[in-house]
Amino acid sequence: MSGENQDGLKTLAKEILVLAIIVGIVYLGFTYGLKIVFRTDTPIMVVVSGSMVPTINVDDLIIVQGVDPSTLQVGDIIVFKNPKFSNTASCETGQCIVHRIISIVSRDPPMFRTKGDANLAPDPFVVSGSDVVGKVILIIPKLGILTRILKPPYNYLTILLILIGFILYEAKTIFGEEEEDEFDEDYWG
Repeated sequence: MSGENQDGLKTLAKEILVLAIIVGIVYLGFTYGLKIVFRTDTPIMVVVSGSMVPTINVDDLIIVQGVDPSTLQVGDIIVFKNPKFSNTASCETGQCIVHRIISIVSRDPPMFRTKGDANLAPDPFVVSGSDVVGKVILIIPKLGILTRILKPPYNYLTILLILIGFILYEAKTIFGEEEEDEFDEDYWG
């Protein structure tokens, strides 16, 4: 292998390493930064049921802000851990519910009666303040569809294709310049 090709491979390897580091930092900053800013472990969620139609539809993306449960009011839309799963409920595993507060059962400790806008009856349980994940502060219609498209293995395939495209572009930039110059010299030469 010629010295120029080795230099080109070293340059390409360095650029790929720098890109990987930047992507990692951005990912971690985005993931943990949002958790800090919104004061909840799950600041972004995708709605998977129609219980809040027409206010929130299936595949809408919601932004959730962690709140002090004692500040919640009737009419607030909250995300809470499903009482059916007791202490093991997790929003990451789809065990959270997004419903509206229809009454405040108790202020100390905070306890709420909730109901989905599309449901005929209130939820058959009372939501404890300790189960409240946060309050819905923004609804972005249909943006959650992307999460269905980019679920494994499609997300990995998408990332792989982007990386391959980047590597091919960089390789062409590094190695292709010499060939183009030689071609130009032969053509005009």
